This record gives sequence, C-alpha cells and structure tokens, in this order.
Amino acid sequence: MKKVLPLLLFFLILISGIIAQEKQKPIVAVLDLSGDGVSKAETKAITNLLISSIFETDLVSIIDRNQREEILSEIMFSLSGCTDENCAIEVGKMLAADIMVIGSIDSIGSRLSIDLKAIDVSTSKLEGTFNKLYESVDEIF
Repeated sequence: MKKVLPLLLFFLILISGIIAQEKQKPIVAVLDLSGDGVSKAETKAITNLLISSIFETDLVSIIDRNQREEILSEIMFSLSGCTDENCAIEVGKMLAADIMVIGSIDSIGSRLSIDLKAIDVSTSKLEGTFNKLYESVDEIF
C-alpha cells in the first residue's frame, strides 16, 4: 500500500474539487499508459494498478478496461495512438466520463518515470498532474 500511496494521494487531491461539485460520484476512465523503454506487460500491470487504486478509493465510479473497449468498439473507435489530451477528451465524451486519466511510463537510465494527467472532460481543464521517479518497477508494486 505504501508504494501506491503517491498515486492515491495524487488522485484524491485532483478530484476533491470535482467531488465537492458533484451530487453523485464522478465517472473516471483511465487510458492505457504509454511506455518508452518499458515492456508492454509492465505498462499494462502499472495501468491496472492505477485503475485498481482509484477504484479502491470508492470516491468515483470507474470505467474498467473491458467496459471501455466494449463501448469504443461499438462506435468503431480505436485507441491506438490516443495519448494526448485532445484525444483523451474526445474518448471521455464518448464514454460519458467526467475525468480522463492519461499518462506515460518512461525508462530513464535504470529508473522509471511515471507522469499522469487528469483532465475534466466537460471543461478540458487539467485538474491535476503527478510525476514521480522510481528506482525500479519493484518500487512501484
């Protein structure tokens, strides 16, 4: 739990204002994190950890990966190459999400950098960012 604490704190801080305005739980969707110098398996595992950590806060409703893929396939939209804010906002609108979380995991020498952004879909406003440098993948888990 200690290892994912910074991710949880990031998320709680950024949604606190949105939760205060909402009468119901905001709907959050997390796009698969992009990766450079990190294996697809590690990138997927870290994305899953982020989704699970957000879900466990019980402050939001979250659109899981399978549900997201099903909705997008029904409207024949592919997420390949969708890593920027504009694309995330469009996907968020299609999913009826309030907040989109996008980000990347990059290898910097022997270290890993995780960069996350949370975007309010209705306003396109950047609600929060998170950046942390980890010594290894093991430090994240």
